[in-house]
Amino acid sequence: MTELPVPAGPADVTVEWMNDALGSSVSLNGAQVVSVEWEQIAVGEGFAGQLARIEIDYAGSSGTSADAPSSLIGKFASAHAETRELLAMAGGYEREVRFYSDLAADCGLPTPRCYHAAYDAAAGTCVILLEDLSPAETGDQVAGATIEESRFVVAELARFHARWWNDESLPSRDWMRPSADLGEQIITLFETGLPAFEELAADYPRIGVLVRRAGKVLPMLIGELVERFGKPPYTLVHGDMRLDNLFLPVAEGDRFTVIDWQGATLGAGAADLSYWLALSLTVEVRRAHEDELLRLYHATLVEHGVTDYKFSQLKRDYAGTLLALIPFAVVAATSLDLTSERGQALASAVFTRMDEALADHKAGRLLLIAPWALRASKVRDALSSPFARRSRA
Repeated sequence: MTELPVPAGPADVTVEWMNDALGSSVSLNGAQVVSVEWEQIAVGEGFAGQLARIEIDYAGSSGTSADAPSSLIGKFASAHAETRELLAMAGGYEREVRFYSDLAADCGLPTPRCYHAAYDAAAGTCVILLEDLSPAETGDQVAGATIEESRFVVAELARFHARWWNDESLPSRDWMRPSADLGEQIITLFETGLPAFEELAADYPRIGVLVRRAGKVLPMLIGELVERFGKPPYTLVHGDMRLDNLFLPVAEGDRFTVIDWQGATLGAGAADLSYWLALSLTVEVRRAHEDELLRLYHATLVEHGVTDYKFSQLKRDYAGTLLALIPFAVVAATSLDLTSERGQALASAVFTRMDEALADHKAGRLLLIAPWALRASKVRDALSSPFARRSRA
């Protein structure tokens, strides 16, 4: 069979294409797909791509197998040109396809069943056919997570990170490795998007100050990030751990499921944690329970075998990864389509929470001392190397 084309959107999904796509993952017992109907869903919420619910009808004398889906969710590259280009440049579409193909079945967090996943780098298109989890619904990031929900998520996140802690198979996966020109691309996007971002964040003057300060040290910080790729401690991170990407159990028997793995990569576990606490909790809930949740995360890591990572290091990493929200916010706010009512409400909630979290953790001071802190870190690494220890002996 020739390689299936990758549809640009749900309108390009035909009966013939669906037969071939499902035929590789589901036993249809001789039946055939005879119709597909789709409706767009999550309008104003699926900022990185197009989402559609696809209804499928079959025909055939032997009938279909029990696991042939009558409905599934199709994920496609964004129809918004700037968003599509950003995600393609950052490797987001390819990463999610490779995650579902290579890791999802045993990743340590529950994911929807994947029936088909493909990416066309030349065209910038992707398609992922996923289990339809309706009538379950994702959380609402604008409303914010409760402390009970957050305790649950933080514990699950720690177990997931412990599963992949310093796993030697991760750095060898080419789709996780940053491209040679990623740093230059991020800097260009940051500088290009800065004027529009400052207009969007006009009501948050503290963020404006931090963004301008971050711009001065961004090349150095990105260079350090690329240089440290694959150096412990690292783990598999989700990269977009927020309430809108979680199906949380509400009643007994409900499933917990994590979606949207376009940010999956190798990195610091604290990055997922800071992203969750700073952006998915209201300011009041985070301030009241931040230390408790950090301690829960660390204790769960230790419980699951991570014994070489001190709580003091977690606190430093947590504060440091909060700084990554600054360039991320500039690039995302000016490249993603946030024009819908939902998008504007989410942007307002995120700016408010990020503003307060960065102020609470003295991000301005951290940015001022970042160059000296990185130099000191390099000295410590050099002095702790096996060669340096032998030289001092």
